[in-house]
Amino acid sequence: TNKAYAVKEILLSKMDSGEESTLHDEIAALKLLRGGPHIVRLYDVFFEDDRCFMVMEEMKGGDLLLRIQDKEVYTEREA
Repeated sequence: TNKAYAVKEILLSKMDSGEESTLHDEIAALKLLRGGPHIVRLYDVFFEDDRCFMVMEEMKGGDLLLRIQDKEVYTEREA
């Protein structure tokens, strides 16, 4: 296919047990909410050695965290 995907790579050896639990919660939530209109789609998850790879829908529009940091305050409608 000519479809583009994003891959989120997480280094497990750098995480403490609470962070690993949060990662598994994130994966479970994305699987549960799959197909929601405003939720990034999770296609697959792979664990290899000390890494987790999450194959996700490619999102366009730039880095959301940078946009949030630059603007600082959003109206409810903008959010």
